[in-house]
Amino acid sequence: MNNFSGFRLQQHGLSHIFFKDGRYIQNEKNYASGVSKYILAKNEYTFSAMSYADNTHDILSFLKPFPVKKQLPMFSFTNPDTIFPDTLLAAQEEQLLGDLSLYISEKYKDIDSHTIHYYRTRDKEWVYDYISSEIKSVDYFTYGLLINFRIIKKKTVYDSLSITIQSDENGLFSYDKNFYIEKIEKEITKLHRIADAAIPTTGVNTILLTPQAASVFVHEIFGHLMEYDNYITQNIYQKNDSVILNENISITDYANSAFGQACPTPVYFDSEGTKARDAKLFSNGRLCEQMNNRYYSERDILEPTGNARSSLYSSSPLIRMRNTALEVNPEMERDLSQIDSAIVVEDVSHGFVDKNGVIELGVNFAYQIHNTEKRYLRNFAITGKIDELLNSIAASGNDFAWSISNCGKNGKSMFVSQGAPSLLLKGNIVGI
Repeated sequence: MNNFSGFRLQQHGLSHIFFKDGRYIQNEKNYASGVSKYILAKNEYTFSAMSYADNTHDILSFLKPFPVKKQLPMFSFTNPDTIFPDTLLAAQEEQLLGDLSLYISEKYKDIDSHTIHYYRTRDKEWVYDYISSEIKSVDYFTYGLLINFRIIKKKTVYDSLSITIQSDENGLFSYDKNFYIEKIEKEITKLHRIADAAIPTTGVNTILLTPQAASVFVHEIFGHLMEYDNYITQNIYQKNDSVILNENISITDYANSAFGQACPTPVYFDSEGTKARDAKLFSNGRLCEQMNNRYYSERDILEPTGNARSSLYSSSPLIRMRNTALEVNPEMERDLSQIDSAIVVEDVSHGFVDKNGVIELGVNFAYQIHNTEKRYLRNFAITGKIDELLNSIAASGNDFAWSISNCGKNGKSMFVSQGAPSLLLKGNIVGI
């Protein structure tokens, strides 16, 4: 295996604002800055990190293996507001959350409690590009609004899944209160329906996964298992490299742009300094490649994909998804709004695949349609073998949509995005 080394310097800021039941709770900012390095020599991988200080000698000593003296950015962190300098913007954010929380408290007396959490992160990073022996700089922003509701009916507590709103239709954070009110009202209506919903009849059913539910399906069932460290240990998809899951399905982990637009969580250089590229996981149902990092690409002679990621310089990068999308052959597209008999799944709470390739998707909210009748359902799971579920896909909608999640792996969290269109398939319904 070839020796390699690299480093990452990061200036990280995280801003939080919390409201609960119409009351202001907290507005805090967290900062971290530092530098980390990794070295593979004599087949041994080492990772180390140090907090950043205004001491050029310490930093240069730490980065002694790298010819970076003239390129190294030396910023001061004595004034942490440099990473979030816009105080007017912070005031707008706080005003918006206060207005929304007050609106919920005054209009929805039947909501027992609610919380609103706004977050904004900024990461200014400099990574050592080992190909050009140059330092590459990137500047990432992430922001979103998470809203949760709770109602108590017949002494039973019902909690909503978080409404997670990253941006408006133009890809920008909106300060228009009405933009959020429409989504809030929809979620509160859904929560009441969950409380009154029935447990479905078990057995094989026609199931329609909405884009939100289908994207969780992609993330949990394909994304994690195609991260190379999971791929080689869990042995789900590698039993036969020519296996065809469904010839109408392709899955790609996009680096920073897809379909002519920027992705929700763009990555240009990963945390090891590898230039990020799209990773084609499945093409027309056929297994192609996996997301990897520098260690595995060197060890197993793979083309690097740039999927080594960590949210903080002090954490060793893990192989993580970026923007994982399921695409279906356009010939499979149809108007799924006209389906007259199916279980429509809107919210998926969890998903996993066991060692035998059997899927379980936990469903938080769904409804069953039959002709013009609609019956709300909750607390069940969709199960089935991967190949059977995928080969049962009869149609997809022309409604591809992205969603963003704060994904956990090995106790560490990272923002990733996943996307899919609506999917019409057959699955087995079981109670949970």
